[in-house]
Amino acid sequence: MGVQFYERRMVMSNDKDKARVMTLVTYIYKKIIEGTANASDFADYLQDYLGRAKPRYTEKGGIIRFDLPPAPGWSGPEWEKFYDENGYRLSDSARKFLSSPDFKPTPKGTIVHVAVLKGGVV
Repeated sequence: MGVQFYERRMVMSNDKDKARVMTLVTYIYKKIIEGTANASDFADYLQDYLGRAKPRYTEKGGIIRFDLPPAPGWSGPEWEKFYDENGYRLSDSARKFLSSPDFKPTPKGTIVHVAVLKGGVV
């Protein structure tokens, strides 16, 4: 079960831990978009950030795979509040999207499986 089991059992024990995991997910997403880190960096960061056992990931054929924590099922305004309260700056277009009828939250508890291709930025 890899990271999914680890997070449900070890990290998701209280609201503070849930907030830490969501902050981590946001950080990872930001780094993926920026193209400034790779999956190995994320595994090391997860270990340091959570202060617990090293999360599992697999690497095969130049593809690194890992799972993100279960989605909280938040609405756009809930995400906006989370980002604001945790010191993240959202662009006007991001705020507009989060408050638009086009925003559809990922159902609560959904596990996102991530695959990162090794290589440079194109």
